[in-house]
Amino acid sequence: WFNDKDVRDNSFNRIAIDHKQHQEWFQLRLSNPSRYKLYVAYVYECIPIGQVRFEKTSAGWKINYSLDSLFRGCGIGRTLVEGAIRRFQNEVGNSNIIAEVIVSNSRSTRILEEIGFRAIPSMKKGSICYCLFVSRENLS
Repeated sequence: WFNDKDVRDNSFNRIAIDHKQHQEWFQLRLSNPSRYKLYVAYVYECIPIGQVRFEKTSAGWKINYSLDSLFRGCGIGRTLVEGAIRRFQNEVGNSNIIAEVIVSNSRSTRILEEIGFRAIPSMKKGSICYCLFVSRENLS
């Protein structure tokens, strides 16, 4: 998914990523579970359809997600993100989750707003920043 055209178009880094470079980046994240969380959604327990990543920062946990192109526009993006947030919330507990989205990415902004993320000031031109506080107490 990392070099999918829509993924690149909705990323802050729009340049195609070298496969070896991506493998190294991905391995670094898998090897440090206290700083990175990854949730992959499957259909029929064997076909990956999307992923949600959380990366610990000084402000909280940054969330990124993508959905396989075959499943975009089917109304499951919100379910993907909500499910990952519930698992994350159960594992990590009290946390700020931060999302930074390119202004033109209306699907992601709609999903985040529907889930309850609130817009906060962004430092990047052309982006919208969102924040959601989660805790084990408000698991639903």
